[in-house]
Amino acid sequence: GYISLASLESSSLKALNYNGVSPTIEGVVDGSYALQRNFNYCIRQEQDCTSSEWALIQAFLAYTQSQEGMSIIQSKDGILTSDIEKAPSWEEIKQDRPEINEALKSGSEVTIYLGGSTSVEKIAEALTQAFQLECPRFKAVHNHTGSSDAYKGTQGSEKNGTKKLHIGFLSRELSSTEICAENTSGQICKDGIVAVVHPDNTVLSDVAPSLLKTIYASTAITWQEVK
Repeated sequence: GYISLASLESSSLKALNYNGVSPTIEGVVDGSYALQRNFNYCIRQEQDCTSSEWALIQAFLAYTQSQEGMSIIQSKDGILTSDIEKAPSWEEIKQDRPEINEALKSGSEVTIYLGGSTSVEKIAEALTQAFQLECPRFKAVHNHTGSSDAYKGTQGSEKNGTKKLHIGFLSRELSSTEICAENTSGQICKDGIVAVVHPDNTVLSDVAPSLLKTIYASTAITWQEVK
């Protein structure tokens, strides 16, 4: 099977090296461990938002890049590609960007719809819960139904429908048909994926991409066939 790198320690399963490289956070960050994926986001275009919606979307995204936001991402098992200590604090961001302070001011409640990847859901929910303490008028509504709905709900076929989203999350890259407008998409963090077997398994300790593909493409395969 396979699990997230964050779940490995508590799983009691045996991790397989991938192409000779053991799964570690450091390996994910430096790229030496290749079995990984990005957690990405895309948002509605400005012309498809009210001025209040757009301002709060921008403020929320800025919060995700603050020390406070990055700490939350890390606490929910997201793998960061930059040091938290080198990121600006939320207070510094607000001081540098007066439009964010303006967005945070008390006013009528604004509902922001978030969805997309179920893998990113716990990170997204934790971030919005923390951000709502900074901005009580920000009301987050989550409906995570899969990565394919992230683009559809923000800029695609569902952007004006019942499944519309202000912010969509993906646990993969945008496809060639999911073309986002400039400055409306980005990366939240990374996730490591680990191929695992029973702890008593002595057949495999390392797996190559071709073998992994063979295993998952087969409806029936024996351990003798994968030696």
